[in-house]
Amino acid sequence: MSYVSHKRILQFLIAFVFIALGLQVIIDYIGSKIEYDRFIKNAIPVQAKIVDIDPRLSESYDVYVMYEVKGESYKKELGYYDKALRVGQELTLFVDKSDHSKFKLDPSKAEKGSFTFAFLFFGIAIFTLVIKPKDEYRNEDLL
Repeated sequence: MSYVSHKRILQFLIAFVFIALGLQVIIDYIGSKIEYDRFIKNAIPVQAKIVDIDPRLSESYDVYVMYEVKGESYKKELGYYDKALRVGQELTLFVDKSDHSKFKLDPSKAEKGSFTFAFLFFGIAIFTLVIKPKDEYRNEDLL
């Protein structure tokens, strides 16, 4: 009969948690990608200009853009911040054809982050499974 130490069981539980987190990140990404693709089918590309970057707390900023659709101007919060963004910079937004106040920014910037987290979680899980607790080394040495 094989003996499985409490430390090894704990390792499997930790690995399971990190695998679940990694899968959740991937599922969230796929869901947001599907929702984004549906939105884009009913959207028009519009040039927008960053008109204000307002600091909130610490490293967080509110970024405001202005864009025009069919002669009507809109000033909206972008909901995204990157250190490379500057006032006066132009961006392409995808504006809903039926409700011009709704828009989406190309989510490709977030894709890299999602997969980085997923690989990080899977990496930790694999590392956790590969490492043997010290008491297992002692048990193997006795054989």
